[in-house]
Amino acid sequence: MEPLILKNKGQRIFGILHLPEKRKGKAPLVVLCHGWTGNHLGTWNAFFTNAANDLAKKGYAVFRFDFRGNGNSDGVFEQQTITSMLSDLETVVGVLAKRKEVDDNRIALIGHSQGAYIALFYATKDNRVKTLISWMGRFSDYKDFASKTWLEEAERKGFLHFGEGYTIQYDTYIKDSMKYNSRKALRKLKIPLGLLYGEADDTVPISEGEKARKETGGKAEIKILKELSHEFTGKPGIQKQTIAITEHWLKRWL
Repeated sequence: MEPLILKNKGQRIFGILHLPEKRKGKAPLVVLCHGWTGNHLGTWNAFFTNAANDLAKKGYAVFRFDFRGNGNSDGVFEQQTITSMLSDLETVVGVLAKRKEVDDNRIALIGHSQGAYIALFYATKDNRVKTLISWMGRFSDYKDFASKTWLEEAERKGFLHFGEGYTIQYDTYIKDSMKYNSRKALRKLKIPLGLLYGEADDTVPISEGEKARKETGGKAEIKILKELSHEFTGKPGIQKQTIAITEHWLKRWL
């Protein structure tokens, strides 16, 4: 594991690079994008760390990082936007693709929850990205899943406050979110898309994956695990099952 500090707009982006110990030539790159309020560990049980270690053993260079405003990166969470996270991902891919160990024409993006939403928009504009994998990704636009009451409250107060001290600003996150249309992005996507969802997920419903698959004209592949929760918990072995499905997609598409 190699900790890295990247710079975007004068602020630090913290990440950790996992390289395969035994490799012949350059390794394909896998970038892990965490979800809302998440970090480079992925979830409280450090699933991203486990996944990165396993994928590196299979020959992939894996980078997990904190979007600015999260984890060990600079920035303030309340100032984070979809646009700022896309900018961070562009910086990450740009820097990692130049590494001598990396095959810059074989890049995969894996996003958890909101991270899949960010990865989707980036994947439509960088032809070096060859596949996109969603771990319980939320693809609905903010205006579609936020209630009218929420939006009216946010506009009136200027912010929305959530549990555990998280606040999103109307003039930053919410207004910025209104610029994005995931349905158009899904229809524009030309690369393979793998959708993994869990019946035990009480945060992002399986319908998010089903709607995303429909927007791709049915070309995306969807897998549903009965015991999988949003935090990658469940019956013993659920994490290994998640990683195995991911590896299967990467082997076919990358």
